[in-house]
Amino acid sequence: MGWKKNLALAFCVILVLSFTGYMSYKYGYRLGYARGYEAGFTDGNIDGYQRGYSEGNETGYQTGYKAGYNYGYSHGYDEGYNLGYNNGYSKGYNDGNLTG
Repeated sequence: MGWKKNLALAFCVILVLSFTGYMSYKYGYRLGYARGYEAGFTDGNIDGYQRGYSEGNETGYQTGYKAGYNYGYSHGYDEGYNLGYNNGYSKGYNDGNLTG
């Protein structure tokens, strides 16, 4: 009869240890998940911000450069054209007037 008691006791000990191990696993998993999620979220947020900022900055620079170049070219062309036209017209008029 003693071996049945020992077997039942061993079975209960195994059950308790299994349950305790399962609960420890469950608690460890939840805690690890929460901390891992928090660390991953923080790092991902920082990396995403830096990459987004860098790409936005580069795109903004290129867009600004193109817009500035086009605007400057347009104004420079207009002013250069007007000045050249006026000088050429004036010079041509004066030369024509002197020869005539």
